Amino acid sequence: PAQFGDYPLAYVVYYDEPGRQREHKVIPSFPMNSVPVLPAKFEVPMQLVGFEMPDWRFGRGEAIVLLLYWQATERIDRDFTIYAHLIDSSGMMVGGFDSQPKGGQLPTTRWAPGQFVVHPVVIPVSEDLVPGSDYAIAIGVYFYPTMERISLATQPGIPSTIDQVLLGPITIE
Repeated sequence: PAQFGDYPLAYVVYYDEPGRQREHKVIPSFPMNSVPVLPAKFEVPMQLVGFEMPDWRFGRGEAIVLLLYWQATERIDRDFTIYAHLIDSSGMMVGGFDSQPKGGQLPTTRWAPGQFVVHPVVIPVSEDLVPGSDYAIAIGVYFYPTMERISLATQPGIPSTIDQVLLGPITIE
């Protein structure tokens, strides 16, 4: 893990959609929750074990930068796509990022059991968004050829209808 909060002064440097270098100052501690609490196991042998963000506040026209920490629990037989969608209070997607891990450089079929995988995400924030603190980030997994979303694992024999982890609250300024 990057351990953003361990440094008295730090910046996350990223590239926006046009390819310009940008930076976001790291705020060492902020009120960010995940629902469900991590680690979140999916119905395929992978789990979201953690995440890091430099801040919970982002301006319109900026980007939300986060690191997702994944782990394979055993061999994975298909290549899955990971999504991170900015959603509003009604659950509508207002920004997003979908990609195979590390931009396709490390597909899930190449993950070794127990391997820790860092997946960087940059979600552009539209200039048109209404400022507020009622946004969240939905994290999930799907199989691209069928667009089938993968549910979170529950107790054996009990089907799950939940297919994403919510991170929030996110404030758009």
